[in-house]
Formats: sequence, C-alpha cells, structure tokens
Amino acid sequence: MLNIPAERFEVHKQSPLEPAASVYVWVMRHLPRLMVWSLRYIFLPILSRTRLDWYDDPSQWDAKLLGATDCGAVFRRLP
Repeated sequence: MLNIPAERFEVHKQSPLEPAASVYVWVMRHLPRLMVWSLRYIFLPILSRTRLDWYDDPSQWDAKLLGATDCGAVFRRLP
C-alpha cells in the first residue's frame, strides 16, 4: 500500500512504440538536427493528444500498477 499522501495518480502500459526507443537514442546522438525537427513536428504533437486517466483514490494504487510500465503522481506537502 502507498504510504505517501498522493493527491492523484496515473498509470499506463507500454506503448507499441517503446521498442523504437533505441532508434530514438541513436538518432538523438548522431543526428541532433533531425531529432529537434522530429520532436517539434512529430513527437510533441502526438504527446499533446495523449489522454491520461487520473485516479483520486490511493487505495487503488496496487491494483492499477499491475501490468503498468510507467506512472505519475501528484503529491501535496502536509502541514
């Protein structure tokens, strides 16, 4: 169980495009101008349309993490 006071969280499974990450890294290192262009005109527009489903109940954390490859959380500082 999550012991940190999370306001809300999101989880998602691996994208079918994740195996392309190694190609992405190679292009980033060897063709930086192409990488900047592709980020601006391809990847960022795609990411801007990605919908994140946020959950407000921290008790669901363990169940939602099954099969997830990534997650995000919003935390608040307690007084």
